Amino acid sequence: MRQLIYILIILLFPKKSNGNNGLIDFVSNQKSNPSLFDFKSVKQVFTLYENKYFLREWNSVTAGVTTGDSKNGTSLIYQQKGNSKFSKSKINFNYAKLFTPQFSAGIGVTFIYYQQAEIQNNPRQLCPSFGFKYQAKPNFTIWSSIYQDRLSSFSKSLPNTINLSGKYFFNESFKSTLSFTSSLKNEIQFGLWGKLAKTIETGVLASNSSEPLSAVIILLKGNIKIVNSYAYHTTLGITSNLGLSCKWGS
Repeated sequence: MRQLIYILIILLFPKKSNGNNGLIDFVSNQKSNPSLFDFKSVKQVFTLYENKYFLREWNSVTAGVTTGDSKNGTSLIYQQKGNSKFSKSKINFNYAKLFTPQFSAGIGVTFIYYQQAEIQNNPRQLCPSFGFKYQAKPNFTIWSSIYQDRLSSFSKSLPNTINLSGKYFFNESFKSTLSFTSSLKNEIQFGLWGKLAKTIETGVLASNSSEPLSAVIILLKGNIKIVNSYAYHTTLGITSNLGLSCKWGS
């Protein structure tokens, strides 16, 4: 889906830490939630390449790094998409703190810069984001965030979108998610995730948006993670993503 641009969240938050799962957090939260941080595997670098609808003009590249300890975490993410005629760049910095084993909260700052060849004074925007995550039960977690979804002359640099998500673990190999996002359009997403093997995870997502179906597969090999995803748009076609992350230390 359109939200697959943010597959980098998969790379930021690996599976099975504090009840956290990278696939689930990426899909359900869909935008940056500063509280969704893996406090057990915080040192990582990652990159992502996306092709939308087989059009080179809409390609995007994302790169970032995370670091921290068992109580505090930070991430720095850079994303650029577009071409010489029109492009959008985004720099995001997040800080998260684990207050209790069940509760974490975070704050983020995002700088967005648009560039269009025909315009001299291109719009720029600096916007905060806020989020929390709460593990209500060992197999049930909820999280929520507010953030700036897109450039808006009405909200200026204030958040204009809220997301509320939940995940349920049936067992170690099968999980589900449900997410509601309210902005210019209300969107509901539902995901199912399974572990095909010790080193392979996969998931499917359905929503009421113009890109109703998407699929993700993750390959794990030691500290290396490879992510491949596809999304179907009802009129424009296929979006594909290929991501790579590497973690080190403890």
